[in-house]
Amino acid sequence: MKKIIALTLLCVFCSCSTVNRSEVSGKDKRPEFAIKINKLSKFKKLDNWNKEYWHQGILFSADGLKLANNNDGVSNRVFIYVTESELSIYDYIKKENENWTQNYNDYKVDVELKETRNGTCYVESVRSRRVNSYYKELNNYYKYKGNIYVVSYRAEIKHYDLYLDEAKSMMNSFEIIKNQ
Repeated sequence: MKKIIALTLLCVFCSCSTVNRSEVSGKDKRPEFAIKINKLSKFKKLDNWNKEYWHQGILFSADGLKLANNNDGVSNRVFIYVTESELSIYDYIKKENENWTQNYNDYKVDVELKETRNGTCYVESVRSRRVNSYYKELNNYYKYKGNIYVVSYRAEIKHYDLYLDEAKSMMNSFEIIKNQ
């Protein structure tokens, strides 16, 4: 009986992890994708924001807002990920938006270009609705040496302006490490 209880507790404990354990390196407790992101970029997290690893990226959420991890995805967060792609940034964004328009109602996108220390940045502003939730999103896309870097802030509309300045501060701290 003790073995069954111990085995059950072990299964519950292992299933509670948000990161696939096979992705975590032996001496470092971060998943491989997070190690890669940290090797390729720098980012200043604000003290009052929590950090998690989620869907091949690093996710930050303000302490005042609990992560809304539900069927609609995670809202109220700043998210960073890096992906290898031979597509241009424009084609990458177009492909991503085709996916989003299939899953969201009332999807509206505006894109503008700005020059940053990381080079040209495509800044995308998005308004969307999924089920009964309304969202605003600010996405920064960069391309360097075959990698596309995405830094985004997404929140329910009712919380968007509340954390926008903090999110922009973190997003603007993002820097691609170019000596790799």
